[in-house]
Amino acid sequence: MKGIRTLYKDSKKNSLYGMGAKRQLRILLVALALFIGMGALSATADTAIGKVTGVTMMAVPAAVVLKKSNKEVIADKKKKLQKNFEKVMKSLDEDGRAMLEAIISEIDELYTLVNDEGLPDIIEALQKKLTDLEGKLPKEEEAAAAEEELKKLKQTVADLKLGKFGNGGRKTFSEHIKSFLGTDEFKAGIKAKSPQVLEIKAATTITTSNASGAVDALSREVIPGIQEKPVEENVILSTLSKGSTGSRTILWINREDKDGGAAFIAEGALKPLKDWTYTEESSTAKKVAVRTKVSTEMLSDFAFMESEIRMLLERDLLKVVDEKLLAGAGGATEPTGIITNASAYVGTGLDETITSPTNADAIRAAMLQMRLLNYKPDVVFMNPTDVAALDLLKTTDGHYIKVETDAIMQHVRVIETTEVEAGKFLLMDTQKWIVRVLEDLRLEFGWENDDFSKNLVTVIAEMRLHSYQNSIDAGAVVYDEFATVKTALALVEEPATGA
Repeated sequence: MKGIRTLYKDSKKNSLYGMGAKRQLRILLVALALFIGMGALSATADTAIGKVTGVTMMAVPAAVVLKKSNKEVIADKKKKLQKNFEKVMKSLDEDGRAMLEAIISEIDELYTLVNDEGLPDIIEALQKKLTDLEGKLPKEEEAAAAEEELKKLKQTVADLKLGKFGNGGRKTFSEHIKSFLGTDEFKAGIKAKSPQVLEIKAATTITTSNASGAVDALSREVIPGIQEKPVEENVILSTLSKGSTGSRTILWINREDKDGGAAFIAEGALKPLKDWTYTEESSTAKKVAVRTKVSTEMLSDFAFMESEIRMLLERDLLKVVDEKLLAGAGGATEPTGIITNASAYVGTGLDETITSPTNADAIRAAMLQMRLLNYKPDVVFMNPTDVAALDLLKTTDGHYIKVETDAIMQHVRVIETTEVEAGKFLLMDTQKWIVRVLEDLRLEFGWENDDFSKNLVTVIAEMRLHSYQNSIDAGAVVYDEFATVKTALALVEEPATGA
């Protein structure tokens, strides 16, 4: 630094000017040593006390008796030190003056910090250190190193302030001093009148690891809602004909013709005889349910949790409803599924008449089978793979024919669902499959066993419904493989080809 070097050169001159420069240099270097010593004491530590490169402070073996108040002592010492600096500043060059102005500003902050900590004895110890250093002119190599030491002063001041106002588990300046003065080693040293050394680990470079929690909290964008993989849409229940009922059991009577019927007859001939029978059928409501258990703290602390529980339980329950409506095994606990009750393709007049039959031809033939039984097919459920195959049908010269295939199946709505296996189709007259809801889907919150004692809540989602088909309407649903139907449709001379 130019100011210090200039004073050092001038101090070598054997003249009154050299003596003045020597005195100014002494004051400046003593002040510098004071602040470096304070920086070494106040450098913050990670978790433990260790050595620091630089000046270490010799603790005063005996307590210093102060006649003035702590505040007054500190104010006097600050005023005196600042006055000495101001004297030196008059004879410094521009660089040196800028340096001292910065140091004077930091003196105010550092003394205020020590004053806040209520440690006038530390100021007294530093003052003693300053007195010990007075009268000692620096060697040439020390003067050369002074510039580097001044650079460190800025960081030392920053470390001191961080120790006071920072966080993250680091000991503050006062915590180091108080813990040191309270140790058995220090007390024993005082009795033995031996000097005690307080060594404080130098501050480390601040990286993101010093404030990982803050970095995580302040540098992240949170996307609203909960993310998850997509789930298959429930399309079976929403497509079927639905109604409501207040009865656990639904009864109905079927009338079936047996023999005879009206006919034209000759005069005086016996009228033809007709008879029929009545049969009874019934449906019993089936219950579907799911439950979960959650703590009251979870419900209280996370506002979204109640709606999350409702959504997940409802979705899980309706997914099972769709699965069982489609493929339930029947019996006492679950309904008989549509596929379970469905008929296969039996045959129509189109068999062995179609050249290179396609999947669209297979569906149209099944529609014909149902129409011949007086049903009106309106929906066909297909796997997405087979729907895509229909969309991509082409002529032999590469032209798409989706418009033509759509016209073939214009009376039915195509619904994609992964619940139907690829290579198969489910064609039905939805008016002939009945769903009657006895108890709408509902959620109930309550306690069971020792839930109350454990601050737990049991959440139940349940639903009761009828799902049935009249036995006389068995032909209203056809479920079969495309390949099987296309084989039946193909000309005898030519095997089935195409999609």
